[in-house]
Amino acid sequence: MDKTVSESAPVPASQEPQPPEHRLHPWSWLFALLNQLRAMVLPVIALVVFGRGDSWIWWGLVGAVGIAVYAFVYSYGFRYRIGARELYVRSGIFSRTERHVPYTRIQNIVQKRNLLHRLFGVTELRLESAGGSEPEAVMSVITLEAAAELERVLRHGGGEAGPEDPQLDATTPAWLELGSADLIRLGLLNDRGWVAIGAMAAVFWQFADDGWNPGRQFYRFGSELFGSVSHAVANWSLGIVAGIALVIVLWLLIKLLSMLMTVLSLHGFRLSGNAERLSTEAGLLTRHVASARRDKIQRLIIGESLLARWMGRRWLSCEVAAGTQAEANAEQQAMRLRWLAPIGTESQIHAIADRVVPGLDFARLQWQPLHPQAWRRLFKLTAFWWLLFATVPSLLLFGSWAWIPAAGVIILAWCYARGWARFAAYACDDQFIAFRAGWLHRRWTVAPISKAQTVAISHTPFDRQRGMHTVSVDTAGARYSGIGLSIPYLAIDEAKALAERLRNALPQERP
Repeated sequence: MDKTVSESAPVPASQEPQPPEHRLHPWSWLFALLNQLRAMVLPVIALVVFGRGDSWIWWGLVGAVGIAVYAFVYSYGFRYRIGARELYVRSGIFSRTERHVPYTRIQNIVQKRNLLHRLFGVTELRLESAGGSEPEAVMSVITLEAAAELERVLRHGGGEAGPEDPQLDATTPAWLELGSADLIRLGLLNDRGWVAIGAMAAVFWQFADDGWNPGRQFYRFGSELFGSVSHAVANWSLGIVAGIALVIVLWLLIKLLSMLMTVLSLHGFRLSGNAERLSTEAGLLTRHVASARRDKIQRLIIGESLLARWMGRRWLSCEVAAGTQAEANAEQQAMRLRWLAPIGTESQIHAIADRVVPGLDFARLQWQPLHPQAWRRLFKLTAFWWLLFATVPSLLLFGSWAWIPAAGVIILAWCYARGWARFAAYACDDQFIAFRAGWLHRRWTVAPISKAQTVAISHTPFDRQRGMHTVSVDTAGARYSGIGLSIPYLAIDEAKALAERLRNALPQERP
């Protein structure tokens, strides 16, 4: 009897068998070194190739080497263990940090693989939670097999995958795949080329000789092309033709660069999912694999530009609950699960949206208009700010003729207000709250009411004078994406009724 009792007694936690420790890949120090020296690449190239530069470049290089040594020590001391219910992470050698991360806390899983990662058969793995100020763990770098095993454990809390929840990999049927034609079309629709032009201008400005300063060259080119102000006024036809030609050349350059950047970032885009998670994979030189739990998606955003509307295309993205670190770091934010369909037809976008969020039937949303005087309120606000920023430049450039651009600003503000208010509307049922708005660029935002954290009513003195209120719905970890879920210009009684309906529909316990 005593023996039986002794065998069935629980084993103290200190005596429980510990899972084996795992280390990072042996070449992790190399990736840590390159990551730390990345910021010094352009200055070092300028120093070596052009023979220019001040002593601060050398001091910066010494500092980067010191940081790289620390990164090497950090990589060497990194260990992790895969337990039954939590992930154990230990980092540091002289000053050690130990973290116990429950599997249920992990929200987003992100993989990053550039050309060097592919050459060594490794990947960088980031694990993020909804409320952390930084990733729960950054494993740079581990083998692909170790990353796949760790993802499987995180998805199933240490258990085995069931037949209803297969693993997401290359064999999983894709919900959406983008081909070359889609990427070229997407490059035509966006203006990402401005980023490349700005970067090239900054590089030329930094390293060009004083005699060949890009700013001076651009000014000289403009002076030669258009001549003096008096000459341009005297030759309106020549000035208009030259201006149109310059705009067309600049537009073509932007679109070519946009197509190139789109192909580099979204080559081989693939969206897949199952009952538990969503996963996207994209990238030509650097491959990003992002994964997140479907129940952590806070809202869906659909958008279209004027050119996209003419081509019958839209885009679909999502916002996933994540910590503030991802909000502050643009690079990490770009790595997280965001794009569900960078481009697609209206029917494709609606089908994916309905599939991503169970119970959503986008085509059946009952849209309600805003206050009939909403356009007047928006027109006055827009015209005031646009005139405020346009008056001084107009007076400096045109003098007594400044009333012409001012009149143009007022007409443009009127068109914007009328178009925005005509399209703007909201929809609310027992499960979802949605808002749409825009003029040339339109956007739809849809969120499950169960994801709402707070519901608020606000108004300005001008809104109150017009009998209008704004209803705002906040969701966890949502980025401010322009329109968001603030529904403005509602009649007071309608706003109060909507807010009360949303508060009554909020779950008593947070999901």
